[in-house]
Amino acid sequence: MVIYKYSIDPIGGEHSVLLPFGAKILSCGVQNDGISIWAMVNTDNTPEPIKLSVFTTGSEINDTHLDFIGTCIMFNGTYVLHIFKNI
Repeated sequence: MVIYKYSIDPIGGEHSVLLPFGAKILSCGVQNDGISIWAMVNTDNTPEPIKLSVFTTGSEINDTHLDFIGTCIMFNGTYVLHIFKNI
């Protein structure tokens, strides 16, 4: 197992990221003005698409099949983004 970083688009909505099967998402954060997630992965496993949803504070969330990863604050608080894994 190893911890790898995966970048995602900070624009709200749904995103797909390829992670090795069985990956465990550990956290999210801001690095170099972009959003990244860190995951513990087995690089021998076959990659699979993982769906992530990004919401701004105040956004309506209709999907209850979400697992909260974390909150990222960008540009001195101008953007507050909440990252969820679609389950």
